[in-house]
Amino acid sequence: MKHVHKLIKNRTDLFKYIASFSIVLLMLSGCGGVEPSAPKISKKETPSWYLNPPKDTSTKLYGIAIGKNRDDAIKHALTDMVAKLGINIESTYESSVKVQYSYASKKISNNVKSSIASISINNYEVIESERLSYKKFAVLLQSDKAKLAQSLKESIERKYTKLQTGLVAIKESNVLSRYVMTKKISEEANTLLSTILIIKELDPNYTGSLPLTFIESTHKKLLDITNNLNFIVKGDRNSRTFVTALENHLTHQGYHLTSGRSDNTVSISIKTSLNSTRVSSMKIVTYDVSIKAINKAEKIGGKHIIIKLRKSGNMNTLNKNAGMQFVKTLADQDIYTLLQIQ
Repeated sequence: MKHVHKLIKNRTDLFKYIASFSIVLLMLSGCGGVEPSAPKISKKETPSWYLNPPKDTSTKLYGIAIGKNRDDAIKHALTDMVAKLGINIESTYESSVKVQYSYASKKISNNVKSSIASISINNYEVIESERLSYKKFAVLLQSDKAKLAQSLKESIERKYTKLQTGLVAIKESNVLSRYVMTKKISEEANTLLSTILIIKELDPNYTGSLPLTFIESTHKKLLDITNNLNFIVKGDRNSRTFVTALENHLTHQGYHLTSGRSDNTVSISIKTSLNSTRVSSMKIVTYDVSIKAINKAEKIGGKHIIIKLRKSGNMNTLNKNAGMQFVKTLADQDIYTLLQIQ
C-alpha cells in the first residue's frame, strides 16, 4: 500500500513539473524572438493631379511618375519629361534638317535620339508628391524651359569651341593625321546638331547659327581631305604578297590608290627579310616585314611585323600562308594604328 501511495505521489510531482515547464516556455515565446510586422499603410486613391497632369506650356515642362519610393519616382518623372520633349523634336527632325543640310543622315537622326535620352534636367521642382501605398510613391515635377535651354547653350558653346581649337591644332599635321582627326571632329560636330534641335524646341528664338555653320564647314573639310587623300604601296621582291594584301585592304576601307605623288599622298614602302632557324626537328621561317609611311618626303610612321611559319611545301605556299597572316594583322587594326602614324 505504501508503494502505491509513493507511486501516485511521484506521478503528481511529475505532472506539476511538466505544467510548470510549459508555462515558462509560453512566457518565453511571448517575450522575444518574433520580429514585429511592417507597418501597414492603407492604399490611397490615385490623386487627381496624377490622373490629369498639367500640360507643357511655352515656359514650363512637366513630368509625372510612380516609383517604389520618392527618389525612384523622381527619376522616372524626369525620364517622362525628357521623353515628351523627344517626341516633339523627333517629329520635326526630318523636315527641319533636310531643308537646310544635304548631308542629313540616319546617323545624325540616331545622334538626335541618343542626345535627347542623355539630357540631364537639374533645375526641376517637386510640386506634388504623395505615398499611395507601402512601396508606391507618386510625384509631379516642374522644370523651367528657359533655364534648361540656357544650360544647353552653354554646353554647346564649350563643345564647339573645343572642336574649333582641335581643327586649328592639326592644320600643319601630315595628311593622314589630318584626315583621321578631321573625321573624328566632324563626327563629334554632328552630335551638336541634336543639341541645337533640343534648344530650338525649348527656345523658338534660338537660331544656333554659329555651331550650325561650324558643323557644315567641318563636314566640307572632311570631304575635301577624303577626296584628295591617296596611297601608293610599293615593295621589294620578297614583299609582293604583302603589297597586294595592303592594297586590297586600303581599297576595301574606301581609300584611293594612285601612281602619282602630291602633298595629299601617303607613300608606303615594304621591305621583307627572311630567316630560317631549326627548332628540334622543325624548320621555322621568319618574315620580318618593315613598313614605312612617307608624306611630302618625310617619314610619318612605320612598323615591323614579324610572321613565323613552319616550313612545309615550296616557297609559293609559304608566301601564301604568310600573306594570310598579314591580312589578319590588317583586319585587326585601322591603317592609322597599323602604320603608327606620328
